Amino acid sequence: MQLLCLLLIPLFILATQVSCRIRFSHLGSHYDGTFSKAVSVARTGECTLLAFNKKKIGFRIKVHEEKKTCALLTAFKRFTAPNDTKIRDYILTTSTSNQVCKPYSARNVSEFISGPCKRYRWDCELLEKMRDYCIFVGSDKPDCISSTGVSIEDVECPTGENLAAEQSGKALCCPKKKVFKEVLNDTAICCGPNDNYQQGTGLCCPSDLVHSKSSSGSIGCCPIGRAYVKTVNGVVHCCTVTHPKAVAAEDGYASCCPASYNKLREQRNWVSRQKGTERQKLLYKRTPFVGNIIIVFTMNTAFCLLLLIGCAYACGPLNKIDDVPNPNAGSSTTAPETSTAPESTTTAVESTTTAVESTTTAGGSDKPIAEQITDAETAKSDAQRAVNDAGAAVTELTGKVDQGKAKYEEDKSKLVTVGKKENALQAKAESDAAAKAEEKAKETKAEAETELSKANEKKTEVEADAAATEEQKKDAQNAVDEAQGKVDKATTALTGAEAAASTKKQEFENVKGDLADGDTVDTVKAEKDTLEADIKAHEAQKDALAEAVEAKAKAEEKLEKASEKLVELKNTQQQEQQDQDQDQQQ
Repeated sequence: MQLLCLLLIPLFILATQVSCRIRFSHLGSHYDGTFSKAVSVARTGECTLLAFNKKKIGFRIKVHEEKKTCALLTAFKRFTAPNDTKIRDYILTTSTSNQVCKPYSARNVSEFISGPCKRYRWDCELLEKMRDYCIFVGSDKPDCISSTGVSIEDVECPTGENLAAEQSGKALCCPKKKVFKEVLNDTAICCGPNDNYQQGTGLCCPSDLVHSKSSSGSIGCCPIGRAYVKTVNGVVHCCTVTHPKAVAAEDGYASCCPASYNKLREQRNWVSRQKGTERQKLLYKRTPFVGNIIIVFTMNTAFCLLLLIGCAYACGPLNKIDDVPNPNAGSSTTAPETSTAPESTTTAVESTTTAVESTTTAGGSDKPIAEQITDAETAKSDAQRAVNDAGAAVTELTGKVDQGKAKYEEDKSKLVTVGKKENALQAKAESDAAAKAEEKAKETKAEAETELSKANEKKTEVEADAAATEEQKKDAQNAVDEAQGKVDKATTALTGAEAAASTKKQEFENVKGDLADGDTVDTVKAEKDTLEADIKAHEAQKDALAEAVEAKAKAEEKLEKASEKLVELKNTQQQEQQDQDQDQQQ
């Protein structure tokens, strides 16, 4: 007999456990929804079997005198507080937690339906709606009863999206392939599973890009080692430390330029160079006329020069008629006329260099032609000296730039590596913070479980006390329920903290290899500052070289103008001499 009892005890325990794993549990709340036509049943188990066969996740048992009726839940709207003791609602239990088997535990709806749902067996779509509704109502309400009476229609998401959070009575949803990050400005921020996200930005960056803030405070996604500047025509522009200024071009796009770049100044220089090019295209042609007269010809002074020719011919016969044998008559008469040519040339090339301008102006003065030629030769000599100096500067800077080019490329490569180290250190800091939050959540849950244990002990004492009143028993039960609610809330918080800690830990593991032994925030920052300073110095040398090349080009332009002016003055001197010789012959 004793042996038989020993054999029956395990069977009894197994049967108890099987019964405890019942698929439907009694709710502490009532359904507000649509039910099928009620049918009579002898016991609740028959309704459970009927729901199982019809793949329904909930049913209602209504007791009327000695009879029971069963109605299957077909549509769900909300959970409401129970107001009829003759009605008992049941829900499919997908969870394997032992909490559902404790007779005095709180009727936690979320706990009942927290497990996976087998779609071939149950109406999982309706079950997921209930889960979303409970998330919307809040994890601090185990019975999922909304104080404002919101219904499932208020929390339903569009097709292809899941409920992410609730904000001010509004359902916030995320696409099924997206991960909820936070609520920002009453909007759910949802990113791809591999995207990088920074709290408070509302911006999801691809896995190969990181968040970067511009000097104006706007946020963008940039490669490691580059800084966000602005977005032009939908194109994000990220510049290096050495070329931090994005300058819009005529096509609407932007280029990265040094910090010293001035767009207005460069435009003026470009216009000046263009004008210089046009001036070089002006041809100072010498055209032979009768008497081998050579005239300085330009497009804008042709008419004045024709008058000069007429005057030159008219003055010769006049001197002969007056019979004033003055060998200098032709010179004194034509010299002022001839000086018109340098003046017109000065007008044509009004933006030439200072040295050439002074010489040109001198040509229009009362200085003798010989002095003008001397001034022009001096200007040419100065221009040649400037060309030589500029050439020497270009040669010197070219050597420095070429010498530092290899180190410059190496520093840029190292800067990318330093950027990866910064990201790894950031990931480590976030992982450590998440781990601390997880430990704190564990402590909170342990405290809540201790409080629940004490409340249960107190309740047991009250129930065992024959002198205890109903009010005392009710208070003891309320204390247990309150403690259980704290445990549930702490459990939910711990689950979230564990998930966050696991995610942050994995993120750090993915980039952990980028760190070297001894790398700290301070050492990495110092390394970055050194590299950026070296890169900036090399960029400054390149900018100086560009300026030197431009200065050399300008000096060569000055030399060319001075040479042209000298030739022009010598031709003028020759022409005056020919005029004098012709006058003397006449």
